[in-house]
Amino acid sequence: MKRFSTSVAAAALIAGAFALPAQAQETEIVVHYAMPGVFGEIQEEIAARFMEENPDVRVTFRSPSDSYEDGVQRVLRESMSGDTPDIVYVGLNRIRILAEREMAQPLAPFIEDQEAFAEAGFTESLLGLGQVRGEQYGLAFAASTPVVYYNADLVAQAGGDPDSFPDNWDDLIALGADIDALGEDTDGIYYHF
Repeated sequence: MKRFSTSVAAAALIAGAFALPAQAQETEIVVHYAMPGVFGEIQEEIAARFMEENPDVRVTFRSPSDSYEDGVQRVLRESMSGDTPDIVYVGLNRIRILAEREMAQPLAPFIEDQEAFAEAGFTESLLGLGQVRGEQYGLAFAASTPVVYYNADLVAQAGGDPDSFPDNWDDLIALGADIDALGEDTDGIYYHF
């Protein structure tokens, strides 16, 4: 009985396929991204706008990973079965892993107008974040801005000026080391991402 039901269903599907009028073939772009709590809404909005402008293209999402690290691991596993997504959002510090394994494609053919990219905010230094061996493999999608909180009393005790806080990483790290040297129970810098 089960075989008959399956055969009938298969025959109905095949007959239906031949009865349908020929349609233009739709292109599917499969996308993987990480951190759905942060990027889920914006990814959906980007896909909706893209499909509105390109009605013959359908964007589908793989289930997002919890972190960039998990996402890269997933893509590496999928590459073993030849089932990688078309577009992958990974941290800029993870692009090299995919580029060195020749899993990423250079983006130069898609960046024809360098001036337009510069006008859109993709400066040379920003583009450099997505380069491996001088080839453009990625573009910054979301860039973090560190926020620094400090204890003005500890800055002063370490010889710094709380009203003229360091404006570069080298001086900030040096001040952190000076604060750290104040005692075993004092930490000069804590960084969390």
